[in-house]
Amino acid sequence: MERVLSDEEKIRRAIEISQRRNNRYRVTNIQKENITNNKKEYKLFKRMFVQIIICILIYSGFYLVSNRNYIFSAEIIDKTNSILSYDIDFKEFYDKGKEKINSFIEKWKEQNNVDINQQSDNQNENINNEANNNQDKENNNVEKEDKSNSSANSEKESNKKNLSQMEKDVEYLKSKYNFKKPLKGRKSSRFGEREVLVKGMTSNHKGIDIAAKKGTKIKAAIDGQVEAASKNSQYGNYIKIKTDDVLTLYAHCKKLKVKKGDKIKKGDVIATVGATGVATGPHLHFEIRLNNRYINPELIINF
Repeated sequence: MERVLSDEEKIRRAIEISQRRNNRYRVTNIQKENITNNKKEYKLFKRMFVQIIICILIYSGFYLVSNRNYIFSAEIIDKTNSILSYDIDFKEFYDKGKEKINSFIEKWKEQNNVDINQQSDNQNENINNEANNNQDKENNNVEKEDKSNSSANSEKESNKKNLSQMEKDVEYLKSKYNFKKPLKGRKSSRFGEREVLVKGMTSNHKGIDIAAKKGTKIKAAIDGQVEAASKNSQYGNYIKIKTDDVLTLYAHCKKLKVKKGDKIKKGDVIATVGATGVATGPHLHFEIRLNNRYINPELIINF
């Protein structure tokens, strides 16, 4: 069982604990004071020692200055005095030095002039060689260019010789005329061989068919004069426009708006879309001929 302390014992123990703490605090403070005092004493001793050393050095200096005869022997002092008493001709010394420096400068200039002259000669020689090389290169380039031009011209001539009659005609028409699309629509039949769908249709299609609604306006693809505005069983209602050695044909029209002999400008409305003649539906059959040779319109106009 724990012992129950009386109030007196509690007070006594509290006083003892307080006294112990006070004693411990006093000891700690005393120790701190002792350490601080020791540091102060060390600093004072150090400062005093430094001051003593400085005083000794100063005293030694004064002693040496006042008794210099004991430091240097009489022989050393006499030699020093004789050296200092020797007369030196500074003007002669200056003239000799100046003469040597000028001679050195003259030699250096002569050597550099020789080097510069050699460099200039080499540079002139290099420039002449470079100019000759450039001239040779230019001559070679001119010869190569002439050869390339002649080869290109010969190649063009050979290519022209290898062109078909159709390709030659297309180049001629593109260089001389500017064609306009006669109608906007869908390409329903192209130039060349095709399948025969109805009686009377030719297997070798000599133009291009553009499908469109009935009554759509058809415009002239090129300036010219109306050579024919008529009707037959094959083309139905058709128009032929003559331009120098070129003939354009517009077929299967519903209604013709020009007559033979009329002068036409490119873009003029000349007819409307129909399905007359041999036709499977409303469309424009368009042909281009050069000296009675049939040309593929798609090679001339971008439909």
